[in-house]
Amino acid sequence: MIKILNLFQLKNAFLLSVFSGFIIWFFFYIFLPVNTTGLIPETLLFISFSILVFLFGYYVFNIYTKAFLFKSSSLTVLFYIMAVMSLIGITFRYLDLFLFREISFSSPYYQNKLFSERHTENAGLLMASLSSLRVLYFVPLLLLIITKSKNKLMWLISVALIIYSSVEIFLFGTRKPLFYLLIIVVITLFYFNKSKLQFSKKSILYITSSILVLALFSFFILNKRIQENNFNKENALIEVVNSRYNDFVKIKSSKLKSLKANSESANTKVQIMFIHTGQYVIHGFYELNYIIKNKFPKALGVYSFNPILKLTNRLGFTNANLKTLKNHPRDYVYTSFYGSLFIDFGWFALVPMFLFGLFQRWIFSLTGTNIIAKIFFVFLLSINLVMPIFNILSGSGLYLFFLLLAFLCISNKKT
Repeated sequence: MIKILNLFQLKNAFLLSVFSGFIIWFFFYIFLPVNTTGLIPETLLFISFSILVFLFGYYVFNIYTKAFLFKSSSLTVLFYIMAVMSLIGITFRYLDLFLFREISFSSPYYQNKLFSERHTENAGLLMASLSSLRVLYFVPLLLLIITKSKNKLMWLISVALIIYSSVEIFLFGTRKPLFYLLIIVVITLFYFNKSKLQFSKKSILYITSSILVLALFSFFILNKRIQENNFNKENALIEVVNSRYNDFVKIKSSKLKSLKANSESANTKVQIMFIHTGQYVIHGFYELNYIIKNKFPKALGVYSFNPILKLTNRLGFTNANLKTLKNHPRDYVYTSFYGSLFIDFGWFALVPMFLFGLFQRWIFSLTGTNIIAKIFFVFLLSINLVMPIFNILSGSGLYLFFLLLAFLCISNKKT
């Protein structure tokens, strides 16, 4: 029992985060009533070697770096800097969406997504750069949790920023930001404020309420998507779990028949939400399986680092072709962290996996004193946790990675 409990200590956070993601994956794989094609040996080998070199990169060197210790006054200044930067980023993001990309609350989700992609370069470079700061929206909240702050004004500001940033959810119908925020907050509480996770009546009520709110919101978004896509009204929810997006993890015909026979019951709706979530969780490895089997040409970094190359293209530093359809010709994909790297580098992806493990060891060695390193630590743990499911570093997650790295390097120059 003691050895099991030791896994949850701060020093074992890296290992726990890596294997917890696979436990979640296997949980859904075991209980989901879906048909799968089976993973070819090369896919299983690539996943296995990726994990091994990632672990090797983390454990091969014993890195220690002295970090800058923030004073309480500096922490207050840091909070307001992050809050102001977040506010600027979110505001410019909405100006970009509404003024330049022709997005509106009255338009359906699919149309807003189409306009957002089609008019991505309508805004000026300055606006696009400033809007990237929106990725810091949850950092003020993490600062308060880590420092155990009781400043009511700061808590009010951090919650207001999260609510302000959440408006985008209702424009695109994406539920990922809320689930990602939940993961980030739980990890932060677990490692830096364990008292908040004690199983008291109050904490159980908070956890239950949070899960219920997320489930209801997820159901609301799903229903709105169904209405937009004009699915058969009687079996609308069932059509979601049996759609083309889940073609590698199709629901079993016997279960499909059972669900259709009781399509309006509450039990059926709960089952559908479980299956829908599970298909999302396990689909990434079968997507990777498809990529490996078809031997597409490699994107050489364009797929994973697309947001950075967009910026360097606009600055005139590069002239990269950002279209990756030939590297992955499916428009509707669920790509895991491993899948993204394989699209870019194939088996050479083992090199960046090793370097990423090494990089995490360096960041984790700074968490004893540096508050930026602690936030980075939480961010990296969340990446590790969902590696088998999706890639947090795709899209705006890459901006957050480099922003935190820049803040960390600046803060550590003071030592």
